[in-house]
Amino acid sequence: MPRRCLTALMMVVLFSGCYRYVPASAGDLSPGSRVRIEVPAARPVSIMTDSGPATYQNVSSVRGQVVGLRADTLVLRESSLVPADDPRGARALRGQVIYIPDPTDRVQRRRLNRAATTFAVVVPIGVIAYFLAHLEIEGCGY
Repeated sequence: MPRRCLTALMMVVLFSGCYRYVPASAGDLSPGSRVRIEVPAARPVSIMTDSGPATYQNVSSVRGQVVGLRADTLVLRESSLVPADDPRGARALRGQVIYIPDPTDRVQRRRLNRAATTFAVVVPIGVIAYFLAHLEIEGCGY
């Protein structure tokens, strides 16, 4: 049993990643990209969903995965709106969302942060290796 737990812990560490959002232009985005669109001044945001048009008040950002790009329009799925007064209270949107960014919006795409990911993987593995090397586990055949 301890080996299974240790293996599971190491797999979680190895497959986790640290991400950050970086500024993006339409040319940087492709289907599958994760995006965050920051709305600089909390304002009403109009979107088109599968169920029709909708306007949301006091939005600070729109997040989602790019499904398609059309001229000045982003088509997103797995999207959510983040209210300006409650950054942890994201509101999930159903289906595909068509969003036309305002010229003042800041479009960002999610990118793997290699340095932070390396640190997040190497340190736990080093700690696990240290404890395995210095602990004597009786009855486990080590």
